Amino acid sequence: MSAIDGCEKISVIVPVYKTEKYINQCVDSLLAQTYSNLEIILVDDGSPDNCPLICDEYANKDKRVRVIHKQNEGLFAAVTDGIKASAGEYIGFVDSDDWVTADMFEVLINTIVADNSDIAVCSFYKVFPARKEEWAVLLPNEAYEGEKLESCIFKKLIYERNIYGSRCNKLFRRERLINNLQWGSNCITLGEDLIRIVPVVLDAKKISVISDRFLYNYRHNSESMTNAYLPNLLQGSLTLYNELNRVLVEKNKRDLIDDVKSLHAGHIRQCLKNEIIKGGVKKEVKKNIKRIMSDELTEECCRVLKKRKDLEFKTRFANWMILKKMSGFYYFVESRRV
Repeated sequence: MSAIDGCEKISVIVPVYKTEKYINQCVDSLLAQTYSNLEIILVDDGSPDNCPLICDEYANKDKRVRVIHKQNEGLFAAVTDGIKASAGEYIGFVDSDDWVTADMFEVLINTIVADNSDIAVCSFYKVFPARKEEWAVLLPNEAYEGEKLESCIFKKLIYERNIYGSRCNKLFRRERLINNLQWGSNCITLGEDLIRIVPVVLDAKKISVISDRFLYNYRHNSESMTNAYLPNLLQGSLTLYNELNRVLVEKNKRDLIDDVKSLHAGHIRQCLKNEIIKGGVKKEVKKNIKRIMSDELTEECCRVLKKRKDLEFKTRFANWMILKKMSGFYYFVESRRV
């Protein structure tokens, strides 16, 4: 077990909503951890299925499991409530349709304590029904601090995301999360993890990377929001854009603002796709697409993205159509991909 023989407590926060098919595998993988000084906080976000009952059953069987039942407010609020309720010196996150290897938190806590780091980061698997893919952190194993932390992680945090924008492949020192709870909003549905981790990472003095260990299993859910219409997606994306800019000003990292603009240009493409998914009268869909394309912020962000030399052809082509405000052609091309 190590980490001074389990003296350091880890709180693992699991937001739960409509995952009764998978939640047992998730919680069982946490109860089987080789590092046992855990509290497992299951945040039932008003789930309408059997998840609340399953959560209570686990709490009755194992004293390390705590359950928070709350009205549905969304993922961001559920994670925030879990952080506030936590008692551990360190905090990890697992989504309730995913699972982890038996030694995940032992590896992370031993590394973070040995290096005296604020955050430890591991690689993960993306799991599909018939295969799994390795998603490696794009950095060598090392504890990054000083200039290397700035150049290797901070500079590539928002757009390139070489340590990934997920909270789930990381272990955090609790105080770093607590000190940054003011950022974000329940209305952010695209990038809610990013607004959570960006301010925390920028506050870190040292970050440990364990890129050769794939400790987290992220389940690719074909029923996820990727192909579902989200009515407030555009407003949420604008909120994320504004919040990230506020973070960068507050943390004196204005040199990263162009990365936020490049990120927002990508989110604009998601918003245009969202209008196509919504469907309805074709003329109205094209009108909505043109309205989004004609926005001054859309044009500004797409022009910044255009300067990047690392864009795939599909991204560059879509960005060109947006800048040219080719709403009809964009609809014709992208509607065949939805």
